[in-house]
Amino acid sequence: MASPARLCQLFATPAMSEQEPAPSSEALTTDAKAALVDLLQSGRAQIGQWYMRVSNEGGDGPWEELSGNKAENNAQIRGRIIDSEQPATALALAFCGTAEVQGSRELVAYTQFFRRELDTGIVLGRRIRKTFFGKMLRSHGPFLVTGNCQNVWF
Repeated sequence: MASPARLCQLFATPAMSEQEPAPSSEALTTDAKAALVDLLQSGRAQIGQWYMRVSNEGGDGPWEELSGNKAENNAQIRGRIIDSEQPATALALAFCGTAEVQGSRELVAYTQFFRRELDTGIVLGRRIRKTFFGKMLRSHGPFLVTGNCQNVWF
């Protein structure tokens, strides 16, 4: 089970706020939603797997799988940001798995989304379900913004 607070703990993001995002973060929320939808529509998303995507002014990079090892993940993420051909502008970290939602265990997809120019990122999620053949994940229901994470990546 991955709670929003646990999402921040798995990586180098030491602080999470339970506050509602500021109105100025609408663009950040929109970008985070688009990133999560993109991952699910890519057909690569699997239950129990972490992913990352680094974006720059030239566009979004590919989704890459991460391991369950915090040190390896942090090194991989920082390496992608540093090695980007153009300066990295955004980072999306995503996880698909089981979480407690309104008192019941549900399949969900979470994302932490960060922009270079902002001190905090956003954590949001959405319920998901497997398709008929069980090979792809599809989202359903509204997005739920669960908090903010300190941006330690940029």
